[in-house]
Amino acid sequence: ISPPWPSSWRPTSSTSYWDEAPLPGGHIAGLLDMLRRSKELSGGTLKLDLRAVVADDEYLFVYGRISAQRQSKTLDSDHCVVFRFVGGKIVEGRTVPVDLYEFDDFWS
Repeated sequence: ISPPWPSSWRPTSSTSYWDEAPLPGGHIAGLLDMLRRSKELSGGTLKLDLRAVVADDEYLFVYGRISAQRQSKTLDSDHCVVFRFVGGKIVEGRTVPVDLYEFDDFWS
């Protein structure tokens, strides 16, 4: 089973999964597709308990505890998601797992 993000969202560093390019499907549609696939692969168990949200005109940072069950695997780790906006549209997104090894193992 492949990760929930499209193959075009290749890692650009050890903690980022989306390119600078606009999300596939016209920004928000690509993001929603990735979230739907994540939910499907986790049997609907994927959850982010918010701890902090910070935003300005260009960036939105969401920090929380991510948890999910998948097959015999469990994900339970702090997690950050960062979005960059231009003209009110998402043009970049990064998922930044605190424990990259646990995150990668869960989706592999």
